[in-house]
Amino acid sequence: MSGLLLVAPHPDDIALSVGGWLGALVDADARVGRDRSITLLTVFTRSRWAPYAPGAEGLDEDGVRKLREAEDAAYAHSLRLSYTALGLPDSSALDMDDDEELNEPDGSATSRAREQEAAEAMRPHLDAAALVVAPSAVGGHIDHRLVRRAVGRYPGPQLRLWYEDLPYALTPSAPRPRWDDVEPVGLGLEFILGRWAEPKRVGLGHYASQLTGADVAGVLRHGVEEGGPAVERVWLAPSDAGRLGRCRELGLTPAGGEPSAS
Repeated sequence: MSGLLLVAPHPDDIALSVGGWLGALVDADARVGRDRSITLLTVFTRSRWAPYAPGAEGLDEDGVRKLREAEDAAYAHSLRLSYTALGLPDSSALDMDDDEELNEPDGSATSRAREQEAAEAMRPHLDAAALVVAPSAVGGHIDHRLVRRAVGRYPGPQLRLWYEDLPYALTPSAPRPRWDDVEPVGLGLEFILGRWAEPKRVGLGHYASQLTGADVAGVLRHGVEEGGPAVERVWLAPSDAGRLGRCRELGLTPAGGEPSAS
């Protein structure tokens, strides 16, 4: 096993949630000549959701998939990441509306089948990774919950970090996940954006079919509304608490600690 696997339920989830930290990590590797293998793995790319694409109303599901995968691939290329799109249908492709996406039970027949399909498709990539960064499913979107459960139930020894899902986390009342059947979220870690806010903004510009300028501005100020600096957050499971030193090497510090990058 080697390398870092970034797991995104949809195109744009990694750029939104940990794009600043990722940019800093890639830059740090380049400065010391470290050849780290980093793969962006996007699970649900068959979609009907591209609200800001020119001519969006005329795009069918295949057209939306191609557009969103192209945006995702361009983002990955900008950071010299390997890229894989699994091409599974997202909730919009299954005719779910906004309420259904948030309220679909994990244990429904549809959810169980989709989780199993996602787990099987992700498994070869999980097998090859030493470190996995995956969604914690803040906000409760069913696609994020399914990916969180599939990665959480994977039996491998990899270090797993669970990122705070943006933009969902911008809403104070957004549901915070409970993973009693997988593993509870534990130690909070953060990356202070600092000078990496602008590179993150540039990266988010690849997702023009999904995001407005207001969306991007809100994400870049996450944490400021709480009286602190702009941050990205991840969690380390309690069983991995002994690997905190590894997280520090990756530029992540305990929440409220020193800045992650200058």
